Amino acid sequence: MYCRAVCVLVALWAGLGAGDAMSAEPDEWPWSDAPPMGAPQRFEVIEGDVHNRFYRWGPVAAHALATSGERPRLVVAFPAGNEGAALWFRADDGPVGLALEGELASAAGEDDENVYGVHGTLRVERPTLTLDRAVVGSIRTVRSAMYGAELDDDLAADLNADAGRIWIYRELLDGRRMIVQLHPLDGGSCQLDGDREFTCSAAEGVDHLRLHYVVLGQSTPLTPIPPDRILRDGGSADPRDLDALAFLAYEEKLLAGSWRFLTYFGRDTLLSVAMLMPAVRPEVTEAGLRSVLERLSPGGDVAHEEDIGDFAAWRHRDGAADPSALTPEQLGVPIHDYKMVDDDFLLAPVAAAYLLDDPEGRRRASAFVAQDCGGRTCGEALRLNLALVVQLSAAYADDPRTENLIALREGEPTGEWRDSTTGLGGGRIPYNVSGVLVPAALRSAARLLDSPALGEDRDAAQRARSQADIWDGAADRFLVSVSARDARERIRERCVEAGLSPKLALKAVRGPVSFPALALDGAGDPLPVMHSDDGFDLLFGDPPEERLKGAAERILRPFPAGLRTDVGIVVANASYAEDPELRALFTPDHYHGEVVWSWQQALLAAGLRRQLQRDDLSRDVRAALQAAETALWEVIDGTGEQRRAELWSWRVEDGRMVMVPFGQGGTHLSESNAIQLWSTVYIGVSRP
Repeated sequence: MYCRAVCVLVALWAGLGAGDAMSAEPDEWPWSDAPPMGAPQRFEVIEGDVHNRFYRWGPVAAHALATSGERPRLVVAFPAGNEGAALWFRADDGPVGLALEGELASAAGEDDENVYGVHGTLRVERPTLTLDRAVVGSIRTVRSAMYGAELDDDLAADLNADAGRIWIYRELLDGRRMIVQLHPLDGGSCQLDGDREFTCSAAEGVDHLRLHYVVLGQSTPLTPIPPDRILRDGGSADPRDLDALAFLAYEEKLLAGSWRFLTYFGRDTLLSVAMLMPAVRPEVTEAGLRSVLERLSPGGDVAHEEDIGDFAAWRHRDGAADPSALTPEQLGVPIHDYKMVDDDFLLAPVAAAYLLDDPEGRRRASAFVAQDCGGRTCGEALRLNLALVVQLSAAYADDPRTENLIALREGEPTGEWRDSTTGLGGGRIPYNVSGVLVPAALRSAARLLDSPALGEDRDAAQRARSQADIWDGAADRFLVSVSARDARERIRERCVEAGLSPKLALKAVRGPVSFPALALDGAGDPLPVMHSDDGFDLLFGDPPEERLKGAAERILRPFPAGLRTDVGIVVANASYAEDPELRALFTPDHYHGEVVWSWQQALLAAGLRRQLQRDDLSRDVRAALQAAETALWEVIDGTGEQRRAELWSWRVEDGRMVMVPFGQGGTHLSESNAIQLWSTVYIGVSRP
């Protein structure tokens, strides 16, 4: 088997030529049903120490990234199968500089087994480089390895050195192959030292190393939505935003982000579709909605994430009494995760916005609900979810007590978008779900059930409306109030810790500070963490003026009095909490701490614009919302290219906050994606 892998690559190498820039695509693909080719899509993103290159052409889509520093690595990730390869290198003698030289290009094997992928050149700013670890297969497996997990033996790859090159080969659990080759250029060579230590060296007298890499796999290609089929007629978008969205948009699904989340995520899809909808063609919106409806559970639950390809095969084998009896088809069946609670209440508002409010959506509604969505019509699938929304909200509507609010599922530490283990600070009942999304989903369900598209079920619609009226009061259970004296003291403490001047923040506090808690804890008590989830209320709800005024104040007040910083709106601010252990869960190093998420700023912007279209606002509240909108767009515009990333953090230099790419600080607890689906939403959310 290893020889067959080598032969594939030898044929490829001979066809391309060892001395060229490795930028030529093959003339044709080795299978007959390849989609139309068009022009290759190529773009790059440089974010701190990470150099990213993206490529999509015909059936091939790939993201390559080179990370410099103390943990140097090369990753190549494919949307097809959510699979790829990651190579970590040693940095024993200090930081290693890596860069992707030239362009990515397609590569294909010359046999009849649909082996295809990409190749390119890695430049190393030192003459030698030693391979420390290689992981080939599912991106989920690569993510686990990134955090130090030890992998099962059946997930390990075979490594060999031959003819001055490094060969990495793995037969995946369902029989497909993945192949990686590193070939030194300019007279360099690679060799095996000892048992499993692979070192590549430049030619004598050369102070840097150039490695040609090839990564090939056999996953079934996705069907790309071309960039020229994304925007509505007459629409325009920043080319970089359009590049990012096009790389993530396929007829089968919209991918959540690259490189770590190159597959379906239900919540990400729904929130992105909600904000992109005004600017993108109906086909894009419907691809997103259909992907969600196809993956609903039999009871109407929205799937959060899917395990596919090699990771699904590993899970099927792990849970089987006789793994050897499983066929490749059985190993390839996707496994869906239904543990999240917020996405179940997002589908109805987004579906209603498209099928009832969008002119194109209304025109296409009958045809859309009649389409197949996983063995049911899309209309039948949507009705399942609406029934679930009414069912889940019935307990509180019948008996409005705190214990009947929507909580995380038993035994689960996460359940909504702040899905790191510390994202809710140990809270069990999230504000954005019980305080906002449940009543919004019930009202949207009522509208949909009343509509001809879903059969005009008046009784079911009325029940949903009646429950929504009761749920409107749920947000009051989350109210936190801090006296002016305590607020000022805690602001001073946080500013001292961060190295910031407290002057502007203290000036913004003229009385008690009130805000909705991030969540309620297991006893039903509010966790005093200020947050940016007002955006859900602004975009999906019809909040009373007092809530609108509070949301505006939190945007306008400078951190740590509020959420506004020089680098954006932070998604959490625990400065008002007395408990130091709670405050310690929301630092600039935490994935959902005092950091800025691009899509949350867009959610706030879209929500403010929606609320300003109301005709029942007092002059004072309208002025506050307008001031908040102006301040918000100032910080959005100030983020520049960074806004396409998933999130970012900050540090203080000379008394001011400066932006830091998340994941590149030594104490950061995760890392961000170079492009993220819900960070492309500025295509549909623009400055007024």
